[in-house]
Amino acid sequence: MERINIPAELVEEILSRVSAKSLARFRSTCKGWRALLKSGSFAERQSSKAPKESLIIMLMDFRVYLVRINLDGIHNNLAPTFKYQLYFEDPLFDSLQVDIRRVFHCDGLLLCTTRDNRLVVWNPCLGETKWIKPTNSYDYSDNYALGYENQSSCKKHKILMMYPGCHYYHSGIYDVFELYDFASDSWKELDVPTKWRLRYSSYDQDGMSLKGNTYWLANDYTNDFLLRFDFSLEIFSSIALPHCFPFMVKEISVVREDQLFLLTTDSVNPADSHVWVATSTGSDMSWSKFQTLKANLEGYNSGLSFLPEEQYKFLLVCYNDYSSDNKILHIVGENEHIRLRHPNISCKSSCKVLLNYVPSLAQIQ
Repeated sequence: MERINIPAELVEEILSRVSAKSLARFRSTCKGWRALLKSGSFAERQSSKAPKESLIIMLMDFRVYLVRINLDGIHNNLAPTFKYQLYFEDPLFDSLQVDIRRVFHCDGLLLCTTRDNRLVVWNPCLGETKWIKPTNSYDYSDNYALGYENQSSCKKHKILMMYPGCHYYHSGIYDVFELYDFASDSWKELDVPTKWRLRYSSYDQDGMSLKGNTYWLANDYTNDFLLRFDFSLEIFSSIALPHCFPFMVKEISVVREDQLFLLTTDSVNPADSHVWVATSTGSDMSWSKFQTLKANLEGYNSGLSFLPEEQYKFLLVCYNDYSSDNKILHIVGENEHIRLRHPNISCKSSCKVLLNYVPSLAQIQ
């Protein structure tokens, strides 16, 4: 049988349209595959052309789990099924018995802080890790964010570290800002005049990454707004929330790294919660209503995290159960409210534990 030689350019073009999760399975096949998957230019091409997988991950018992929730029969009064697995199993994490206390997602990379006060960047899809030493002694009040600067040929990843002075611990106020550059493996201090604070204490408030930048809910002691850090310009900016909201802003969430959602409660009818989606993400952000839910979230602020389920118009919500001091996963719809009580889905933590994850071939420089 005659052997057909397919041009390497055509092979790469075909592979660039395959999902990152599927490609990663072949990274140990041969040197050629490893070289291709480690190519920054191929990773950029694959990121722009391949379909993005939207996975749900949860931080449970200080491990990162892949979560699958089947809602196929929920409109026919069939209970949803819930499965989870330690999908992101990594020999380095297992051998060192690393306990993850907080996790931040950007571009397929997870920025993790550990219970023993260390900092690590992790690509679960490729099984790569990089340990980073902060310049100060890490404290629970410190806040980290991972983002990137878009360059002509690749993304330049950076880490923002914010920590409070001795008078501001657990207040959401920061006065020291440092930026880590992966390329130079070094930190530098930023001069940031702050006239804001995060909506809740730093122990509760994690940022969300959207297209390489990070967003938080913040206020200037008068008004609530979105605070954005631009990793390309290395500056903060504030984005006003629409003044027409007769609602109390609760939390933000990001899906597929390209959609920003806002969760609010109704100030007139606390039994109603509303989800909004940003229709633009520039300086003048505009919003449209995504759905209204029968869920009273008025008293829940600490560690609340949520994800919209777009196919069935449900909301996955995770927040502290004050009766047990654990987190309980809720599935909320227009007329349904289902609590998934399973002994292993709880996590005694006030940080966000429910995140959307998009596998990628992004390299840790």
